[in-house]
Amino acid sequence: MPSETPDSNAPRERAGLRSVRISEHERSGYSSDRTRRGEPVRDAAAERAQTPRRARGRRLAPSNRMSYAPSSVIVLAGARGAGQAAFAERLFDKGSVAVLSTERIQGMIAGDPTPGQAIGLIGRVATQRLRAGQSVVIVGRALEVDERRELVLIAQRARRPVHLILLEATREQLLAGGADEQSLETELPAAADLRRGLERETLGEEGFSTVLSLTPRAAEQVRQIGFDLDMRASLE
Repeated sequence: MPSETPDSNAPRERAGLRSVRISEHERSGYSSDRTRRGEPVRDAAAERAQTPRRARGRRLAPSNRMSYAPSSVIVLAGARGAGQAAFAERLFDKGSVAVLSTERIQGMIAGDPTPGQAIGLIGRVATQRLRAGQSVVIVGRALEVDERRELVLIAQRARRPVHLILLEATREQLLAGGADEQSLETELPAAADLRRGLERETLGEEGFSTVLSLTPRAAEQVRQIGFDLDMRASLE
C-alpha cells in the first residue's frame, strides 16, 4: 500500500472506470454561503435574490461514474431530441432524487402556460424537496440565458449548489430523437452559444458550480450518477 495519502479531490479509479466527485462547496466563493453539516436549508421566501451569485464554473471531463454532494441541483440541458428525459430515467433513482421535467409540468398547467409559469411551479416543488434533503434534477432545454438564470436562482435561494449537464447531438441525431426542423432553427444556434460559453468557462458567471458536456456516445458510457455524503468536505 502506498505510504502517501491519496488526494481526495482527484478522480478515483474503481474497477477500471473513471470517477469524478463534486463537492457541495463547488459554488460561489463566499464561505458564508456554504451550508454546514446539519444546517437546515434557508426558507426561499426569506431571500428573493434576482441576480445569481457567481460560482466557480469548473468544467468537468466526461466520466463513467460521477458523484455530487447531497441536495445538489442538476440542470439537464440540450435541444429538443437530445435525450434528456431518457438520460434522467436511466441514471437517477426517483425514490431519492426529485426529477422535474419543465415540459411535463408545463403540460399539466391548464390553459396555455408560458415556460415561466412552469419554472415557477418547478421552483416551488424543488424548494420543498431540497428542504427535505433530496437532490433535484431539472430536465429541460435551458438554452436561453433567462431560463438558466431562473433555474440557478431556485438552487441559490435554497443555498444549494447547481450544476449543468449539456447533452449535445447533431441535427440528424436530434431529428431522430423527435425534434422538428422548425424548433431546431432556434434551438441549434442557442445550443451552440451554450457550448461556446462552456468552452470559454464563462458559465460560472451564471452561477453554475460545475459544467459538463456529453456527446451521445459519452452519455451512453455514463454508468452512475450519485449523491455521496462523503462530498460534504470542501475542495479548498
